[in-house]
Amino acid sequence: MDIPAGPVVLIEDDGDTEQLVLRRLRKAGVGDVVVLRDGQEAIEWFRSATGPAQLVLLDIKLPRIDGFAVLKEIRGFDCTRDSRVVMFSSDGSVETATRALACGADDFAVKPVDNAELSATICGIVTRFCLTPASAPA
Repeated sequence: MDIPAGPVVLIEDDGDTEQLVLRRLRKAGVGDVVVLRDGQEAIEWFRSATGPAQLVLLDIKLPRIDGFAVLKEIRGFDCTRDSRVVMFSSDGSVETATRALACGADDFAVKPVDNAELSATICGIVTRFCLTPASAPA
């Protein structure tokens, strides 16, 4: 699957986590980031999107509509059919990870409490999912 051009979409309701992820994305060279703060807002944004998202970082525990329901809904939209989706949560149980993947996530990451660990996690996600074929190392 080709990596679509477009923004990285961060769906996260915790302001501290949002700021940390945004700093890490900027440090990794990702400039086009859309931030959405609850599940309903995310579904509405994707419903009206005119192009694909390059990567979706989707928290599971969101206000109004949880991440599982968001993922099921947005996978039906043309703009996210080929987008990479990484779900994350502070709940690192096998059941939660399995459910995320069964719902159509490309990967699951445990949302660490430690800032350095979260930075490393975001760096790894960006490296795996945001490199276009032309910029990938040989």
